[in-house]
Order: sequence, then C-alpha cells, then structure tokens
Amino acid sequence: MTRIFLSYRRADTATYAKRIYDRLSADFGSDAVFMDVVTIAPGAKFGVVIEDAVSKCDVLLAMIGLTWLTATDESGRRLGHPEDLVRIEITSALARDVLVIPLLLQGAAMPNRQELPVALADLAQRNALEMHDASWEFDIAKLERAVQSVVHLRSLGLKIALNQQYCPVCGQALPQIRVPHTLRQALWGGWICPNCGTKLDRLGRVLA
Repeated sequence: MTRIFLSYRRADTATYAKRIYDRLSADFGSDAVFMDVVTIAPGAKFGVVIEDAVSKCDVLLAMIGLTWLTATDESGRRLGHPEDLVRIEITSALARDVLVIPLLLQGAAMPNRQELPVALADLAQRNALEMHDASWEFDIAKLERAVQSVVHLRSLGLKIALNQQYCPVCGQALPQIRVPHTLRQALWGGWICPNCGTKLDRLGRVLA
C-alpha cells in the first residue's frame, strides 16, 4: 500500500527524487513509496494510477527545485494549467487529511502565496525541509524521522491534523509552550520539541 507519494518534475529534480525513493524504499519497503517511473506499470493509465495513489497516501513529498515554479510548455506556465500532473498531485493531497512536506532542493526558495496558483496557495503555509548535497545524510535523516512519525500514526488509525505543527527533525507533534526568559525574544510564539529538544521559531523553522 502506498504511504509516501513523491511529487516532482522530471526536468527539475528527477535525480534527487530517485535518491529519496531509494532511501525511503529501504526504510519502508518499495510498495510503500510511490515514484511514477518506478511504480507505474507499462500500459497503465498514468493519470488514473497517480490519482489513486494520492488518494491513499499518508504523506506527500513535494520536491521543489530551481525550475519547479517557473517550468513552462508551449501553452505557458505549467503550474497554471489545471491538468498539470504536479499541480493535481499537490492540490489533491492538500484537499485531503494528508501531511504535505515541501522539500527544497538545489538551493530553491519556498514559493509564497502570491507566486502560486490559487489552488496551490495553501502549500505556502507548509513548513519546508531544505535538503543540500553538502549535508545530505543529515537532511535525509530528518526526513526519515518525520515520515516515520506520520506512517506510524497512520498505521494506528490516527489522523494527522493539517493545522498541526510537527517537528522537522523528529516528526513529533508540537504543542505551543512557554519558553525560558532568555529564549523568549527568539522563540516567542514558537516551540521546543518535547521529544528531541529542537527549538523552532513561530514559523516552524529550526533555530541554531
């Protein structure tokens, strides 16, 4: 059963998608991870298979590279097309009770609401995980922990709240708490993860 859906553009982040697929498949099994070029059988109806996989996944990883936002075809910006598969994947996941994690690759920045089509605007509110070649093992370990937390909760029949903040390091659901006076200015409105102790600002970003 597909639990983890990899959403990406081949011309943008295909190499990274395969690296992440290989790692997560080793962790959770190949049947649990959906990557189009690996999972879809020859002759299968591409759109139907993708729609079915998104409808059943527990977490969608939206891989954003340098050309993800601006990719075009003969009719204009691809994200602007309602039939664009990447757009369909993400909007479908956002419409469900599914955790969507933007993965920022190649030094890409997180798009803001104004840069996204209205149908994708909520993606801008999801806490992103930056992944760099220089810190790949450290970054992918964060991703593994976050995904493991979601998959485990789902396996117990528990829901992941869309408005719930999760620790990007270990995947723990975060309660809002008071912080020591010496950290108040930096952490006001933020969190300290009760599981791993990671300090996050009010936007869910890890503080050094």
